[in-house]
Amino acid sequence: MDSSQLRILADKLVRNIDAGDPLPISCLSEETVNRLSKQTCLVAIVKAIESTENLGLLKVTIVIHETVVWAEGLLRNPQGIFQDNTTVHAAVTIQRWTTKALAPPETFAPKSHFDSNTFPISTAIDTLRWVLMAVAGLRLLSYLQLLVPRLNEQPALDLVTSLASFTDPRDPWTRPEAFETANALLVELLRHGRTANPKFLSNLLAGLLQDKVKPSFAKAKNSAITDQGRKANYHLPSAVDLGDSEVQLKAWKFREVYIPTVFQWILGKLDESTIQEHWPLVIPPLLAILDDEAIDNKIKGCSLLVALLKITPPSLLQKTGLGEVFHDALLPWLSFLPSLTPEEQSIRLLDAVYPTLLHLLRIRYPGSELSVQKTAVLDQMVRIGILNGFGHAGEYVKIATILMKWLLELVNEMGIMSVKHFKVSMFASFNMDSWK
Repeated sequence: MDSSQLRILADKLVRNIDAGDPLPISCLSEETVNRLSKQTCLVAIVKAIESTENLGLLKVTIVIHETVVWAEGLLRNPQGIFQDNTTVHAAVTIQRWTTKALAPPETFAPKSHFDSNTFPISTAIDTLRWVLMAVAGLRLLSYLQLLVPRLNEQPALDLVTSLASFTDPRDPWTRPEAFETANALLVELLRHGRTANPKFLSNLLAGLLQDKVKPSFAKAKNSAITDQGRKANYHLPSAVDLGDSEVQLKAWKFREVYIPTVFQWILGKLDESTIQEHWPLVIPPLLAILDDEAIDNKIKGCSLLVALLKITPPSLLQKTGLGEVFHDALLPWLSFLPSLTPEEQSIRLLDAVYPTLLHLLRIRYPGSELSVQKTAVLDQMVRIGILNGFGHAGEYVKIATILMKWLLELVNEMGIMSVKHFKVSMFASFNMDSWK
């Protein structure tokens, strides 16, 4: 069997994908690939991918999917590749093309309630087709890495961005195999880069934050902070260009849906010795995600904030004044209760925001001693969160259960100072019949 016959089989696999299949196939079988009787020249793959350029690389199409599956099958066996003086250039071309094709498309974005020009929601089969293509594409990138190790020397930001897009298994575009392959490739890229240059990781993260993350959040203005990532002493509402739609204002949410995941990966690579250097580029995206109205983004923002707090020296948080900014952003979420907030969303948000507020509290006021400021913050959490929450609990038993859980945490934190909050009236509006 030659490459043209393999392409026919790749096309058949792609076109026969069934959204109802519990175990859809992402790549050609080993048996099929092993039937190849001739060596593959990478230039032939380059010619094939060039023919897809008019289709739009950032759009998931059957032809692009089929090309990725076909190329993955051809390169799966390194011994079946014909190498000559064009191999390296062709491999780089294939890598760049695959990297662009793997950027999760706008079809994974939520639909804006304020803008009719958002990308249409994809069908189940479109989504599945793209997810399966991503698995094949990441495999293809791993073969190219083995084929031409020198590609590791200076990995382009586009490549790292593409791989980092698959580092959160909770994303709808990431299957377990894609998650594992992307992480393995990133580990190898970082290992090789650090060997060649001790400052490799720091330079890479700076480039990602400046060239990839910052542009996606460019219009996310927050008047509570300065351009240096410090608390603003005087702040007025941010100016908004009335000509900008919600989609333009939040490119990270409606266009480049993978950027928050890339940002999360970057945070995971920073530490106490590097966070201050990148602080001005880290804070605006984090606050933009926290301030978004979508509950899922608020929950993701909590996770990102905890990751940041773990690597932030208390002195830096105090010097920038952002401890108060973060607290003020999170505290109102304690009132996101039924019936204004759906019960399931409220439960998930409360279980994210209480531990985040407590983590922030312990960073701002370290030690076990209860200072006046620390006690005042805990009092706020009890009044606005617990007491107000029980006032809205009614028949929402699950909400009351969550509140009881975090009340115990707050009592443990406050000690004897919690007694002032315990009154019979605290539970007066809670319907005990709902527990029967």
